[in-house]
Amino acid sequence: YTLEHSRNATCPLPDVEPTVFCFCDSFHTLRCTGSAANGTRTLVEVTDALRRFSPSSSVEAVTRLELSISNVSNIPPGIFNGTGLLSLTISSGTVPGAHAFQGVSDTLETLELSSNNLTLVPLTALEALPNLRQLNLSLNQLTAVSADVFRCF
Repeated sequence: YTLEHSRNATCPLPDVEPTVFCFCDSFHTLRCTGSAANGTRTLVEVTDALRRFSPSSSVEAVTRLELSISNVSNIPPGIFNGTGLLSLTISSGTVPGAHAFQGVSDTLETLELSSNNLTLVPLTALEALPNLRQLNLSLNQLTAVSADVFRCF
């Protein structure tokens, strides 16, 4: 990865394929968007860059990750381990598995899963997030939401 220095922050820019663009345009936020031949591999490269980035202070830490990368076939268990994310946005058409958020279960407060074509709420994945305070499931294909979803809050 390379570091981008701007007036807003120091940001780890992962070495990903040229059709995916990663940038930091606000404090604590890394955004990656684009079309990847292997979106899952790109996701691994992004989270690896976050783990390797050790800022000099918590003021520079990336705590929000926004991903809009195509062709993510799955979210590997533990992929976010060691990232310290407080907020995660995934808009890649991927249904998170039961262990997708392993590694951020104690830190994640905001989860946005909009525009993923979800037909069901990924309840098992959400139950593992005791500190979750905000959940965005907009622009999906949900027809009903079980009351069990709200036990997570």
